[in-house]
Amino acid sequence: RGQQAASALLIALFVVIELEVDEPLLDVRLFKIWSFTNCQLQVGILSSAFFTVLFYLPLFMQHGQGITPMNTGLAMLPEAMAMAISLPAAGLLYDKMGPRWPIFIGMMATAYGTYLLCGITSDMSRWDVMMWTSFRGMGQAFCMVPLMTAGLDEVPSDKLDGASAINN
Repeated sequence: RGQQAASALLIALFVVIELEVDEPLLDVRLFKIWSFTNCQLQVGILSSAFFTVLFYLPLFMQHGQGITPMNTGLAMLPEAMAMAISLPAAGLLYDKMGPRWPIFIGMMATAYGTYLLCGITSDMSRWDVMMWTSFRGMGQAFCMVPLMTAGLDEVPSDKLDGASAINN
């Protein structure tokens, strides 16, 4: 509890200092722009879910199924490939349709891929892992690009460098 209280106080102190200095490290005033803040919250939730699976699933495959680290990495590779292919496609779709539909499609695909991962067992095949995570990775790509772009679109052009720093 002491560490949590100290963390909260230090974050509050950071915000107070950033509001007072002429050239802040992170311009926390940007969080007054609701669409930017909303996009940052959604990206944070999606990133947390993404990295949780990237951490948990390889451990499960290695320790729960006895798969070697090399084969685990190879089983996780299609997800990265699916994301690499989907990221440019998500950008093109965003340019043609705006953010709403790509985000919706991506959220549904991510939710379904995550739902499929609820069925992991010690006897599931690597093929299942590759398909489920690939589908989920495509969904993540279709969410992230439009969310980040839509959030930055609402920020005044003279504040884009600070918004980009927060986004990253």
